Order: sequence, then C-alpha cells, then structure tokens
Amino acid sequence: MERLMDEIDGLKADLKDLRSEVKSAGFNIKALDKLVAIRRKDAGEQEAELLNDLMLYAHATGAPLDIVVPESAE
Repeated sequence: MERLMDEIDGLKADLKDLRSEVKSAGFNIKALDKLVAIRRKDAGEQEAELLNDLMLYAHATGAPLDIVVPESAE
C-alpha cells in the first residue's frame, strides 16, 4: 500500500510539473482540465451531456428540435 501511495505522490508531482509547463506555454489550464474531463467520460455520458446541451441550446434560442432516437440494432 505504501508503494502505491508513493507512486501516487510521484504522479501528482509529475502532473503539477506538466501543468506549470503547459501554463508557461500559454495554454488555459481550466480549459485543459475541462477537455481532459470530457475525454475521460465514457461514450454514454458524453452522448447524454451532448443531448442535454443541445436541448438547452434549442430551448434558449427557440430553435425547433426534432430528435429521432434510432432503434436498437437487435
């Protein structure tokens, strides 16, 4: 267990170094964190979030939204 905790501490230090390098290169850390969080989600979560965003956008803009849910290919 101690070995794993030491590895985690080392990885956290590596991540901190990487974040400072990225920041010094001019990247937005918050945007990068959001991008990584999106990429780590599984496909189902990504699709659900996309549909939610799409529906909120359609509601806010008054755009018609005709969603056709494909039937499962069983």
